Amino acid sequence: QAFSLGGEKSSKKEDEFKDAKPADKGDSNDQVLFCRKSKVYELSGEGSEKSWKERGTGDLHVNTYIKDGKKMGRIILRNQSTKRLVLNCPIHGSMDQKLHADKFIRFVSVNFLEEPEEHAKVRAFLCKFKTKTDAAEALEHIPRWSNHDSALISSCENKLRKRKGIFYLVRIIG
Repeated sequence: QAFSLGGEKSSKKEDEFKDAKPADKGDSNDQVLFCRKSKVYELSGEGSEKSWKERGTGDLHVNTYIKDGKKMGRIILRNQSTKRLVLNCPIHGSMDQKLHADKFIRFVSVNFLEEPEEHAKVRAFLCKFKTKTDAAEALEHIPRWSNHDSALISSCENKLRKRKGIFYLVRIIG
């Protein structure tokens, strides 16, 4: 059908998409505790070559959700321009989250983005906020509890305890 300014008739294509719903991103049922624009960095490299690499900028969400009757938490950030998921970190007891240089928070966690074999890698993250108040509020909203009792989180926490080098490097920087 030709384009019409009157809008009385709709084309077949318009009818097909009239009842379309957006795709579920997996966090649509989460309760958002905190949301602010942030830039995320990840500590990467080996040995003396370690440095903070920018991973993306977007709205950082601290969310809670219910899974198998338990309240869980996670930190999520999607790149503002591409909507690609940059952070999907479960909140757990060994995160060691701290305020860093006024406008930053840093934490150690796994990031459930890549292939399952990459999930066991413990990583250090740094989130930069516009103001020190935003950073302090973000830290306040990260729950100090953890119900992530899966074998994966336990194995990651055990690896973290064994590989204390990452803690030393994070503490030296901070």
